Amino acid sequence: LARNAGKCALGAGAAEKAIKHNKSCLVIIAENSGESTKSKFVNLCERQNAGYIFCRDKFELGEAVGLKEKSVIAITDSGFAKGMFDCIKDMEVLVYDKNQNQ
Repeated sequence: LARNAGKCALGAGAAEKAIKHNKSCLVIIAENSGESTKSKFVNLCERQNAGYIFCRDKFELGEAVGLKEKSVIAITDSGFAKGMFDCIKDMEVLVYDKNQNQ
């Protein structure tokens, strides 16, 4: 839904740009991405105070948005991000939530 609404940045380049411009509400990083990709996005999210989670597989992440594979996706709409976060927060995939005390 977020992709169809134009409310996500797909792929590392687009996600990085969204995070750096403070447009990212939730970043999803595939656990089986390269170590440098994971490290880069965790550090970037923490510097920019962006919430992030890990998902299991980059192929599943890509499939979720109708593509072949994606290592990183940034959700740029707070409503979509909140809905996604609420659905998965009990699945033990949460790494960091910038809004957890609000």
